[in-house]
Amino acid sequence: MRPPFTTEQFFAVFRDYNEAVWPTQIALLAIAARMNSSTFERAPRSSIAVGTLLVLYALVFYPAIGFALGQRYPAMPTLIASYAAPGFGVGEDAELIVAAIAAIIVVGRGTDRAHLAHAAV
Repeated sequence: MRPPFTTEQFFAVFRDYNEAVWPTQIALLAIAARMNSSTFERAPRSSIAVGTLLVLYALVFYPAIGFALGQRYPAMPTLIASYAAPGFGVGEDAELIVAAIAAIIVVGRGTDRAHLAHAAV
């Protein structure tokens, strides 16, 4: 099934958005980093490890892979994980499947522990 827009239109959306919100992204990244660090303070080590890897992937590796594959700011997409990977040549999205599976496993393990702790009380 083909989307109702071209590859050029798809990347134009990211270009227009990134140009419109610049330099707000810097403040948003700082806020996200602070929120992320306070969330990790009370988390199990496995959650911290997976969370840190997900953040590193999102902020460092995803853009680096996109750059290596020919994406350029401001038309560079950001974590879209859908038809874009095969349909528009956004290869960096393929790794998001691995990230999602890792997150589901860690969240599931944390939920199981929470239920066990609650049942023991």
